[in-house]
Amino acid sequence: MRNLARDTQPVYIARYIGKVMQQVNGKLTGKHVVSYSNPVVFYPTVTMARGQSQGDFFGVNLDYEKVLTIDDPTFAVSETDVLFVDVPAGKTFSELPYDYTIKKVARKGDFTVIAIKRVEVGKSEVKSTTNAR
Repeated sequence: MRNLARDTQPVYIARYIGKVMQQVNGKLTGKHVVSYSNPVVFYPTVTMARGQSQGDFFGVNLDYEKVLTIDDPTFAVSETDVLFVDVPAGKTFSELPYDYTIKKVARKGDFTVIAIKRVEVGKSEVKSTTNAR
């Protein structure tokens, strides 16, 4: 009964590309900025709160807030990717930064389970690019 269409919600994932040298007014600053692909949508089941330790796929010591469940055991996801889960309607990704990071990925049978943690990121800390990984 996992991932019924009525229980899924749109979540956007930006894939990690690498670090690039930051430029200001066409001049290199010497500072590296993490670069991500443009966000793409997928439809997982998102929990509202952390589950009980008896049912956790990740144990009791991992610090995470929500769990995403996708009915695809081969879903391409990495702990370096970032997520847009609570994106306000009408906002574009260039106007706001990502709001969740991936803490752990578990694959079990016919589905993928992802533990995520909310983060506060400044808009200037993230560079989005059109190159996909």
